[in-house]
Amino acid sequence: MQYRRSEATDIGLNSKKGGLYFLSVNFSSLKKEKGALRLDLLSSVLPVLLLSTNLCLLGTFHIYASNSGEFVASFQEMLVSGLVSLWLILTLILLVPVLLLKNPWGQTLRLTFLFLGVVTYTHGNLLVWDVGVLDGTPLDFTKSGRNLVDLAIWLVAAAIFLKWRQVLLRQGWQVAILLLVLQAAGAIQLQWTKPASRIDGSDTLPPELPIVSSQGNVFHLVLDGFQASIFESLLERENRLGADLPGFTFFRDSTTSSPVTYLSIPASLTGVPYRFDTTISHYHEQALNGQNIYSELAEKGYSIDIATPVWWNPPRSFYSSYFRVPAPYSFGSEATRTSVAKLLDVSLFRQTPHFLKPLVYRSGNWWLSSLLNGAGTQFEHFAHNSFLLDLTDQLTVIDGSPRYKFIHLVTPHAPLVTREDCSFIGHEVEYTFENTAAQSLCTLENSLNFVRRLMELGVYDESLILIHSDHGGGVGFDLKTSDGNTVDSSKALDRLWGNPLPLLLIKPPYAQGRLHISDTWAELSDIPATILDLLGLEPNFPGTRLFAEGSSKNRSRYFYNSLIHRNDAAAKDRFDQFTEYEIRGSVYDLTAWDIRSEHEVNPLNDREKYIFGTRLSFGTEGTFRAFIESGWAMSTDKAITWTNGKAASLLIPFEKTQTDILLSARVKPFLAPGLIDSQRVTVRVGGSEISRFSLEKGEFQMIEVEIPAGLLMADGSTRISVELPDAISPSQLNVSPDRRMLGLAFYELQFEAR
Repeated sequence: MQYRRSEATDIGLNSKKGGLYFLSVNFSSLKKEKGALRLDLLSSVLPVLLLSTNLCLLGTFHIYASNSGEFVASFQEMLVSGLVSLWLILTLILLVPVLLLKNPWGQTLRLTFLFLGVVTYTHGNLLVWDVGVLDGTPLDFTKSGRNLVDLAIWLVAAAIFLKWRQVLLRQGWQVAILLLVLQAAGAIQLQWTKPASRIDGSDTLPPELPIVSSQGNVFHLVLDGFQASIFESLLERENRLGADLPGFTFFRDSTTSSPVTYLSIPASLTGVPYRFDTTISHYHEQALNGQNIYSELAEKGYSIDIATPVWWNPPRSFYSSYFRVPAPYSFGSEATRTSVAKLLDVSLFRQTPHFLKPLVYRSGNWWLSSLLNGAGTQFEHFAHNSFLLDLTDQLTVIDGSPRYKFIHLVTPHAPLVTREDCSFIGHEVEYTFENTAAQSLCTLENSLNFVRRLMELGVYDESLILIHSDHGGGVGFDLKTSDGNTVDSSKALDRLWGNPLPLLLIKPPYAQGRLHISDTWAELSDIPATILDLLGLEPNFPGTRLFAEGSSKNRSRYFYNSLIHRNDAAAKDRFDQFTEYEIRGSVYDLTAWDIRSEHEVNPLNDREKYIFGTRLSFGTEGTFRAFIESGWAMSTDKAITWTNGKAASLLIPFEKTQTDILLSARVKPFLAPGLIDSQRVTVRVGGSEISRFSLEKGEFQMIEVEIPAGLLMADGSTRISVELPDAISPSQLNVSPDRRMLGLAFYELQFEAR
């Protein structure tokens, strides 16, 4: 036996003497082979883990952490009940061919999965297109430029992967680790900054919820998004409805204070609308955890039963029962399973490129949810109708204290997915009057089944029943103009559509006869005072008692609208912008509408500066709207806007200047020969009067006023106002039915540095 030492450090028998074969072992080669094996394993496993973890675990957690209130199962429950299993299955399905296929097929698959992991990370975390909010309204896929951007990203990424193929085959696992670590860090931050606000689902319908008292009941049904004008059209078409709702009064001229559910519902429970003077959470604390119709009736001995789909209407200790209505309508493990499918759908939707998102969304009939749970079941319309039918079937009368039942159903709210007979169309359809009416009739028929069941149980006559919505839908309604014609509200009221017009039906105890139609000027904040009044209790809430004498038409109603989306506002706990409308008359009369004020919560100097010499136009699409403060009339005229009231003002963020400026405006005064022959005008800048004059020609004319530079605000906006002591409504002069207090009609306005 001969030992030899080489650079490779060979040890062994290296001769064939005696017929023996001697083995030589190279330790360095062995180390290299083991290192190459580990590297090959990392390069195979980690790209697969990146893709499967993106879709099933980290991507779903990011969705859940920001939207926990939308789910009836916790993330931990969903992990145990499906997410982990699906993650393991997907990982194995992807990994097995990578490990079994020989090169170059195995390498190609490995590189493909790394590519998909990178692009899903990019779409899910870096390039998240805003296509709308998953609140039932249709998503917007019309911006084709996004398809081009995402396609370009894929093509560029594919080119990079092809060019650096060999490098990524060796070191791509490091990219996978980096992206997994970044997402894990983001998940930890989300868990720290956004604690879950979820309310657990139930394993069954609470046994107290179907119980009806023989000693008296209040049934309070909210049909989300049901519009008064739609109901009125159904009444005209379906004459039987008048007999199907005996004792009810339909308040056709009702308004809501807000088109936002989480503001309008609390207002209908407390009589106090949200006026944008506090945070949303503070308003909720006062409205939902303070004095409201729940707590007031509980103090009067009523058992309180609540069924709601929303996390912001939380349970309280004095409730007899509380039920979070799930969508799909399911319980226990089935509810968790449906939540898993919903969460996976949204995660996949977020991480796919824009041109593939419609294949996941499928007009609201989500791909995985429809595959795993059945087509249409995830739509709240079907889930909430199923709940109402189930509740109706289980209603039972017992002796005991009177009961109050608040039942909030998210129907006929969009998406519109059903025919009049409640059958599933198969996909979401366009938001038109006809489609909205069809879904509304389906909802109404199920509500009538509930009413008939109360009749069968013998508790209908003595019960107080309210059926109303939180706001109108997105369908325009007819408004009467000053010349006696009509105009669609979607054209006359900026982005309001049918939102101010909620359904309001009330049946007082022992009321009889066909449905009565009332023109009383009602609003949803009248509901608490009306309930207590009809029950013979002291009405300890603000608002009008709608069945009391003299309650009808001597009032102003207010509607608050914001162009900031309600979900964005909820995330920030405030609305950065809103408009306050005053309605002094019928909601169907355009001349009764007035922009009382417009507000921006952001510092005024954050607004874009006015550039001297810029002409401000007026009318329905006028550029002056960006600077409105108060006192401007609603109009359908595309060129002019009237002042409404004794004063009107604009807030103008001027550029800095050391010179005086010239205000030029083309205006026309409101005159009525022999009745009002002139309009006196006072122009103020801030609180300082700078000009006073009188206009006596009933035609457009140019006025010019010099403004001293010293009156301009250095920071923020300068208030430019006109006072009009002679402003008056044409109806007061009996020259037209127009009830607006007209002073000046503005055509154009500009400011120039001298």
